[in-house]
Amino acid sequence: MHERFYLAGGEGLWKLTGATEPPKRLLPGPVSAFLGHEDHLFAGTENALLHSADGGLTWQAVLAEKVTAMAASPANPDRIVVGIQPAAIFRSEDGGQRWKEAPTLRQFSAQEAWWLPAAPFEPLVRDLVFNPSRPAEIWAAIEMGGAVFSHDAGRSWQMRNYGLHDDVHRIWPDTMDPMRLYAATGAGFFLSQSNGLNWDRVAYEMLRPYLVPLLCLPAGQDGQEEPVLLTAGARTPAGYWYDVEGALAVAYRSEDRGESWLPITNGLSLDMPAMIVDFASAPSDPYAVFALSNDGKLWKSQDRGVHWFILRGNLPGSERLYLSSA
Repeated sequence: MHERFYLAGGEGLWKLTGATEPPKRLLPGPVSAFLGHEDHLFAGTENALLHSADGGLTWQAVLAEKVTAMAASPANPDRIVVGIQPAAIFRSEDGGQRWKEAPTLRQFSAQEAWWLPAAPFEPLVRDLVFNPSRPAEIWAAIEMGGAVFSHDAGRSWQMRNYGLHDDVHRIWPDTMDPMRLYAATGAGFFLSQSNGLNWDRVAYEMLRPYLVPLLCLPAGQDGQEEPVLLTAGARTPAGYWYDVEGALAVAYRSEDRGESWLPITNGLSLDMPAMIVDFASAPSDPYAVFALSNDGKLWKSQDRGVHWFILRGNLPGSERLYLSSA
C-alpha cells in the first residue's frame, strides 16, 4: 500500500501504513469525521474538534463542538468547514486556528422540522464537500434536513431541497458539469441538473435503496474513461444491520453519471451481510478505489470499481475511510 489509510468510527481513529502492519490507534472513539493534510490532522469527536500538527502523536482541542463532518477547499487547504450536531456549520480561513460560525444555518425556519430518528434526536451535518469546479461553492448534507448550499465559501447558506428526500447521507458535485449534483439518501439516489434548485429521484432499479456511501470518479485524462459513480445500499437503516441476516447490502456502479446503475458482482456479492459504508479513491492511482465494510474489511479495486478483492481484514469497526498520499 502506498497510501495512508485513516479509519474513523465508534472504536476511534486508526491509521494504516502498510499491507501487513497492524492498525495504529491515534484516538479513542467515537470519531465521526477526519481531515488530513500532510502531518496536520483534524478529528471530530463527541465533544470537540481536535487538531494534531505532528501526525497524530499529540492533539489539541480547537473547537468545543460535536463535529460530524469536515472538508477543506481543494484550492486552499487553509479554508476548512466543519459541520456539527445539532446542525450548524463553522468555518476557518487560517488552517483551523480560528473558527467562526455561519449564522444563517441556525436561522432557517425549516430547522424546526429537522430531526434524527435516534437519541439525541437532533439533526446533524452528515457530509460536506467543495465543488472542485467552483472553489467558493460548498454543499452540506443534513440528516434529516436535506441539502444546504453556500456560494461564498461558507459565509452564508441557503436551502436547496425541492424534490430531495430529507435523509441525505452524502452529496457530490459532478466532475464535468458544475450544475449537476448527486445525493445518496435513505430513500434512494437523487440527481439535480440545476445546481440543487430541483432534485429528481432516479435509479429505481436499485433493490437496496437505503444508500450511504457515494463516490464520483472523474473522467480519465486520456479521454478513454467516462466518469464513474459508486454507491451501496442496505435493506434497512444501520440499527438493523447486526441481526441474523445482516445488512443484505448491494454495491452499485454507474457509467452514465447516475442515470442508471448495475450491481457490482465481481468480488462483491448481492445481499452481503456486511454493509459497504464508505468508498475512497487513491491520490496516486486514478484506477484504484477502496471500500470499507462495517465488518472490518478493506476492499480494493484496480479498475475503477469493476472487480474487487479483500486487501485487509480484521480491522476495527469503522464508518468512514480516508486516504492521503504517503
